[in-house]
Amino acid sequence: MAVATNMVFKIPQEPCPLTTLDSDEESFVVLGQSIPDASTELYPEPIGLSVIAEAKRLINSELEAIDQAKNNDEKKVSLESNKDAFKLSLCKMDTSKNFPMTNIEKGVESSSVISIASFTPDMSSEEVQKKIAHIIDENIRLKDTVLQNNLSLKSQYERIVAWQEDVQKVHQAHKDKLLEAKTFLETLRREKDNLKRELTKAIELNDNYACQIVELKKRLDEKDNQRYDDSIKESQLKDQEKKISDLELQLNNMSIEKKQDEEQKNMVSKLQAHLNEIIEERNSANIKMEELRAELFSKTQREESLHMTITSLKSQMEALAPAEEVKTLRTQLGETQNALTRMEATRSRAYSQVRELTDELSEVRSQLESLKSQTQERSRDSELDHEEMCVLKMQMDVYKTDFEEERRAREVIKGEKDRLEEDLQNIQRRNQQLQEEIELLRREGNNFVIPPRPSPPRVEQIRQPSAPSPSRNELLRCPKCNFAFNDLAHLETHVYRCLDMELS
Repeated sequence: MAVATNMVFKIPQEPCPLTTLDSDEESFVVLGQSIPDASTELYPEPIGLSVIAEAKRLINSELEAIDQAKNNDEKKVSLESNKDAFKLSLCKMDTSKNFPMTNIEKGVESSSVISIASFTPDMSSEEVQKKIAHIIDENIRLKDTVLQNNLSLKSQYERIVAWQEDVQKVHQAHKDKLLEAKTFLETLRREKDNLKRELTKAIELNDNYACQIVELKKRLDEKDNQRYDDSIKESQLKDQEKKISDLELQLNNMSIEKKQDEEQKNMVSKLQAHLNEIIEERNSANIKMEELRAELFSKTQREESLHMTITSLKSQMEALAPAEEVKTLRTQLGETQNALTRMEATRSRAYSQVRELTDELSEVRSQLESLKSQTQERSRDSELDHEEMCVLKMQMDVYKTDFEEERRAREVIKGEKDRLEEDLQNIQRRNQQLQEEIELLRREGNNFVIPPRPSPPRVEQIRQPSAPSPSRNELLRCPKCNFAFNDLAHLETHVYRCLDMELS
């Protein structure tokens, strides 16, 4: 008879392969006693107590090291928070809550178990078969319970392996936290040393300040002693302060008057500089005007000579040229005469403006001399400075307007000068072309007539009667400049050039 006894199961390194009902082995387990009660546990000791105890021991040692470091450190808050975190992690590692053990199923009571000794020879074959069938059913049920127990043991083993990994992770995290705490403690120690050095410096400075305070107290006592003497003198000073205030008022008035004098002097110096600039510009304008006058004189002489030539040529032209060409030439001649009259008018205006500017400049000089005398009088008498300053401002405005008018007049003169220069250049080009034509005619051996130079009369429009057409034996003359040519080809080229010169 096989009797089941109480046994302690140990956790294997690897769960044994489970037996299945399909295996070829047919074994019958005959139990003389039922599976132990619920009070008799299969696991008298907690699973993995050695690992938990080791983890607790390490954590306790780390906590003791942190406590020792906390005693040496002034900042206790951060370490106490770390300790609380470690205690919380310990509270979470309760094996009874994390790894509950499943209870193994109980077997059949001993009263219901059929043993071999219960078989008697008096039993019939049917009863024996019933008992054997009952034993087989009991054996199958026991196999099922063993299979369930093996499955529960396998799941418990897997839980223990996962729990060991979690414990290792927590242990590594605690190590990392310890390293961080150590580095933090080192930084705190360095900060503590720095603070100690700063504290020593502050103490030294405090000692110096204390010495200075003592010296200042001594001085303060001396000043307190002097205050009594000063209080006696205050009554005397009040009277003197009144006098000083009156004198200060007078001094302020004098300083204001002095500032006004300086401003007036600066204004006079500015006006003098401005007047010097105006005089320099006038001198330069006078020099330019003299140059222009010389140029105009030379140009007028040339113009008079050209007038004489034009009049002589005109008389010849009227005798030879046809009526239509004479009309066109007369109109052109009238335009040139109008241009000359305009030039003379502008020149006379420029002269008049120059005379006006010279008169204004003389007035400005006289006014400047009067200003100088006035400034000298102002320096002598300070009471009249304000009124004279107003007069100076008014005069400065007058000078400004005069200067602007003079500038505008200079611009007008400059425009007239540019126009005269342009007319002069045109006359020079005309003269050059005439000289070139004379040289051309001399080289070609043509005869040309230069009439005598009469006195320059005023140019008047003369009615020209119709002249007969020139014959081949007579000289062909230009209707504009009255130059004579032998053939018509040279005359045509010359006329084209004359017209181009006039248009240019």
